[in-house]
Amino acid sequence: MTEINFQLSIVRMSDKSVSAASPRAFAARMGLWLLILTITILFLVISLLFMVAKPGETKTDVPAGFFLTTLLLAGSSISLQMAWINRKNTAALRWLDLSIGLALLFLAGQGLTWWNMASEGILFAGSGPRVSYLYVLTGLHAAHLLGGLGLIGYVRAAYLRGGMQRLDMALYFWHFLGLLWVYLLGVMAVNL
Repeated sequence: MTEINFQLSIVRMSDKSVSAASPRAFAARMGLWLLILTITILFLVISLLFMVAKPGETKTDVPAGFFLTTLLLAGSSISLQMAWINRKNTAALRWLDLSIGLALLFLAGQGLTWWNMASEGILFAGSGPRVSYLYVLTGLHAAHLLGGLGLIGYVRAAYLRGGMQRLDMALYFWHFLGLLWVYLLGVMAVNL
């Protein structure tokens, strides 16, 4: 028990944004890391299923739209990082808005890519298990991005009220989703 308390004290002391007087902030941070761990396990399991699935009759490459939208997600991540750097001045709001806008363009690009796949006959059902897993992986990623956008929206609302609560958590989660997307692209490129 003493060891656990000591380790929690070290975490609190080593993180300047979470003081010993803010157990709610510490709990929120721990919750975020547990969420990231859970999402990582979910995507690892689904990507392993994707890798061992039979190719099916429809042969496809990773759609170019997925690679192009990656630039939008990277831009969104960079702009959120810039919001963090500028968190003490008014430029932070512009960076937050840019990050949100680029993320929405990423999601629109994903939807357009799915639309193009469907119009080419590459459908969720009937094109083979790997294509189905492609839709599942990209769809789940999009769903988690929507959740991340909700967190960024919360940060933006807090900024308008005079604070910048949870920007660090939004930043960690957003960078995680960006790295997750790069991993998914790699898995799809090697296994389609």
